[in-house]
Amino acid sequence: MKTIKVVLGIMVGLLMALNVQAKNISQKQLQELLKSDNKPLLIDVRTPSEFANGHIEGAINMPHKQLKGQMALLSNAKDKQIVLYCHSGTRANYAKKLLKKSGFKKLDHLAGDYKAWKKKGLPLIKMENADKSSKTPSNPCAI
Repeated sequence: MKTIKVVLGIMVGLLMALNVQAKNISQKQLQELLKSDNKPLLIDVRTPSEFANGHIEGAINMPHKQLKGQMALLSNAKDKQIVLYCHSGTRANYAKKLLKKSGFKKLDHLAGDYKAWKKKGLPLIKMENADKSSKTPSNPCAI
């Protein structure tokens, strides 16, 4: 009986270690990080048209459905802080799990995502008169 408890304890510990929970950071924390010398890589995982209609300055667009195919672009960022956001959280959580599974270590999630950022009236970049099919930079890690 004691052995079973030990094994269950180990299993629970392993499951907790494998948990893909990223730390949520507030809008204020993100603003401070973006002003710092050690800026995180900010990834907007919404669609290109959503990105073009408004995104946080400094963000790169890597739609969640294309992220798996673009993983090589992020190969130099495995130890860099990455902050993910989408409209309300679902796509960012998907992206977080995919990146975690691929060995990324410092993943954070913008609390409230784009929806909360916009609601607070925080600055957004719009791509007016631009090609709405946003392109991912060839080297997002250089940003």
